[in-house]
Amino acid sequence: SRLFTFLFSTLVGSIFLAGVLVTPALIVHFFWYKPHPTDHRRYVSQNVEAWLFWAAANVVISWGLAMIVDIIPVIIRMLISLSWGHVSEETKTRIELYNAVKDTLKPVLYAASAWISWIILFQNIFQLHDSSEAQSYAAYTDRVVQVIEFLFFFALVFCAQRMLSHAIAFAFHQTAYRERLQELKVGLRVIEQLRTFKPKHRHAKSSSHAPMFSMLGFMTPFSGEKEPIGSHANRQHSSPADTTDDADDADNEHVVKGRKGKGKRKLRESKTFEQMVEKTPTETPASEYPSPAACVSDTDSPHGVPGTPHRYPPTPVRRLSGTDQQHEDFNPAVQAARVLKSAVLHDARNIKGNNYDLSELVSSVNTVQDAKRLARAIYTTFRDRHRQYLVPSDFYPAFHTHQEAQDAFRVFDRDNNGDISRSEIKSTVLRIYKERRFLSRSIRDAGAALKLLNQILLFIAIIMLFFISLSVFGVDVTQSLTSVYTLGIAASFVFKNSASNAFDAIMFLFVTHPFDTGDRCFIDTENLVVKKMGLFATVFLRSDGTESYYFNSQLFTKFITNVRRSDKMAEGLTMQVAWRTPLAKLDELEKLLNEWLATEENRWFEPSTSIMLQSINFQRYLEITIAIPHNSTWQDWGLRTTCRTAFHAAVQYYCRQLGIVCFESPMPIEFADADTQLFTPAPEADAGFENASGEGDGAARNLLGFTPPHSTGSHLRARKSRSRKAAMRTADG
Repeated sequence: SRLFTFLFSTLVGSIFLAGVLVTPALIVHFFWYKPHPTDHRRYVSQNVEAWLFWAAANVVISWGLAMIVDIIPVIIRMLISLSWGHVSEETKTRIELYNAVKDTLKPVLYAASAWISWIILFQNIFQLHDSSEAQSYAAYTDRVVQVIEFLFFFALVFCAQRMLSHAIAFAFHQTAYRERLQELKVGLRVIEQLRTFKPKHRHAKSSSHAPMFSMLGFMTPFSGEKEPIGSHANRQHSSPADTTDDADDADNEHVVKGRKGKGKRKLRESKTFEQMVEKTPTETPASEYPSPAACVSDTDSPHGVPGTPHRYPPTPVRRLSGTDQQHEDFNPAVQAARVLKSAVLHDARNIKGNNYDLSELVSSVNTVQDAKRLARAIYTTFRDRHRQYLVPSDFYPAFHTHQEAQDAFRVFDRDNNGDISRSEIKSTVLRIYKERRFLSRSIRDAGAALKLLNQILLFIAIIMLFFISLSVFGVDVTQSLTSVYTLGIAASFVFKNSASNAFDAIMFLFVTHPFDTGDRCFIDTENLVVKKMGLFATVFLRSDGTESYYFNSQLFTKFITNVRRSDKMAEGLTMQVAWRTPLAKLDELEKLLNEWLATEENRWFEPSTSIMLQSINFQRYLEITIAIPHNSTWQDWGLRTTCRTAFHAAVQYYCRQLGIVCFESPMPIEFADADTQLFTPAPEADAGFENASGEGDGAARNLLGFTPPHSTGSHLRARKSRSRKAAMRTADG
């Protein structure tokens, strides 16, 4: 296989193969025909020479044509760089599209060069074929030229079909996935930049997070120090320990208290990290290791991986000295040799296959636990120890400019509040991880649908090629297609409904495109999640685990609500309160809820809500609606349920605190005195105040996702409400 790849993929191999093909022709001409020049030997010699010369010429010409096709974008980019100095993103996009379809153009060029070279050799040089009405010197060439002409149209039609498929796929992906891909790409780039950031100074007692940082690519606190932990160099940069890191970590299973417990945790995590490195020594990318400036050089330490006692694998690394490396980089002869080597060994025919670099879309986050650890690492690395949240200035050390840091900060600050909490970082990392997974599945399913569409276009191309072949081989169309027309008319009646459904499915999937794989949709009264998309049917998953199959032709006429593509959603909490409830208590309830939403640590809601009076039921009770302004969509149904439960718990807590209750209005019963015949009115019964704080004076507990506020307030900065649009959207219920 290597020999085959070398012969057909490189210029050197093509020239060698052409020489091998030409050698028998020269031997036949000089050692078989020249000594005895007869007519028969002349006929045989010309045929052998023509075919071998034609094959050898096409081997070299095809490589040259493929090389020209490959080098066109390089030349265009070079000319634009020399002329304008900068290549625009639109030009880069067009170059990428050209690189994606350039292999489709090459077979047409191969077929055209084969046809032209065959005419030149067989008709003009060796004169074995005559294009006029007279019979050719080699009679079989009359049929061969028809076959070669048919092969050209064969390649042309199939390449046109593939180009059409590529055009549909590009238009579809550009419309359906462009924004999602761009957003995902930006998010992954920001997370990767934050993940690989190596702080210059970390105090000694923060080494409890060192194993986690090492697993995620961060530099451990002592990876850049040659002195031991207790040395003067380490004491010089030490600072008071941040005792809030472990206490604020909600993802830890146990909170370790005391110095002894922390020491055990350090040893346990360090052991886990060493075991991980020993188990998977070759899976850690080189980019995840600390930079050479921050690590011990290989001269001082024989370790292959920083922090590990062994080298995996133990192969010596050859290093050039600085002078030799500089001389090699600036030597014109060396540079010219490299360019020549790349040119002659270039795989112009793409025999080795495509090997695209997908490292830009690859992240170290593979599980939910990895995403949580990565979010925790970002939070503990950039957070100031005097704050419980991050501000844009915390990201400045990790980026080249302040604008880049602010753009990266906005990736996590979904509510544009100017600060991000730990929960926002975790939710953003989890969202990007899930988005990457769902987007990969969506593109895969769309690719399967496009593959089926490509087969339909291929069938149409075969029909077109059938008619072209009749014309090329000189078949009388009017007499030969009578039976074909009859079969076509019969098939139109048989496949009428199937063709109509296929057209509706294509329009639904590639034009309307109401959902992607993983999207949560409301169809009629059903709450469904798209599991798999097909050209003719879509598989949906219900909350109970059952799967439903819908034909796309049926979905074409249904009303579909796509939750993932929606904006931040809201809903209403409808409840009844007593008729005698003072409106001042309702105002106080609204005020307390807004204060809680402004300081709610999970940032699950928009920091504004309102209470609307919906109806008065015969003066028996008041029906009110409280807006629940979610800070995200309901794509994550579990998160939506958790947020809804927490909001209901908060309403119940504050209602009990304010003494807001609900009961039917009292009946107007009066008691009559038998002696005086007078009526005594019943005493008024006011709703009592039930202080909810009596449940316990200790630390506030998390109840159904709602944590009662502390008497001293929250450590988080209160968010400001910009508008009440989210709350007013639920005014109608």
